Amino acid sequence: MVDTAIKKGGTLFDALSLEEIREFVNEGHEAGLRVALAGSLKSEHACLLLDLKPDIIGVRGAVCEGKDRKTLISPEKTRQFVQLFHNEVATPCGAFETT
Repeated sequence: MVDTAIKKGGTLFDALSLEEIREFVNEGHEAGLRVALAGSLKSEHACLLLDLKPDIIGVRGAVCEGKDRKTLISPEKTRQFVQLFHNEVATPCGAFETT
């Protein structure tokens, strides 16, 4: 698993380059490991995450009330986040623009 230690310091994609993350995922898979990515991941990272193919993604703030990781996890936001990934699997990421 790779995660960001300082939660106010940006996202995983700010801490590491896309190529560094891809290398981490690929090397983990080549070693027969399940790979997890976390670090202030948001819905706008869905296409990148689907392309990287980690086995697990970890989120907290993206599914909490007010997007504040110190508040309660919202069942509705969690459903929406999961549905986003189901939708993007059904509709390839290149088929629409992400922000």
